[in-house]
Formats: sequence, structure tokens, C-alpha cells
Amino acid sequence: MLRCITDDNKTLIATSCETETTRALSRAHKLFCPNCKNLVQYNKGRVKSSYFSHINLECQYIGSEPETQSHIKGKELLFNWLKKNILLLA
Repeated sequence: MLRCITDDNKTLIATSCETETTRALSRAHKLFCPNCKNLVQYNKGRVKSSYFSHINLECQYIGSEPETQSHIKGKELLFNWLKKNILLLA
């Protein structure tokens, strides 16, 4: 999952959030699934892109399906392009 919410309802995007701050929030159990509101953890390694995953339970939300790494990368590229171009228009 690429998106989570914090205990104060702030949305975080795994591929563009600040690593150490997000790891601290994850260790403090302050990250939640935006769909089921269960705890999630922040995962960042050397091989895979950053992502959030459920700690204990799998989300029962039916609105999504597993994504390939290329699909995730495409969403990341699109997000960054939109972010850059929208900032230019603001």
C-alpha cells in the first residue's frame, strides 16, 4: 500500500515521505490504513520501493487488487509529475 494516515489524520505517501520521521511514527504505532483504520507499518529497503503494510490483519477493503512493481512505479512517476506541474501552476 502506498498511502496511509497518521493518528492526526495526515496522509503520507510511502515513496515521498521523510524516512526517519515515518519510521519513528511506525515504531510508535501511529500509522493507519485509510480504508480499515488498522495499524500499518512503514517498509523501506534497498530492493523494493517504500510501502506500508498491515501489522496484524489484512484489510477487508475490496476496492483494490495486487499491483505489480511496474504499476507502482508508474503511479509514483505520475504522482511526482502532477506534484511538480501543479506546483508550477499554483
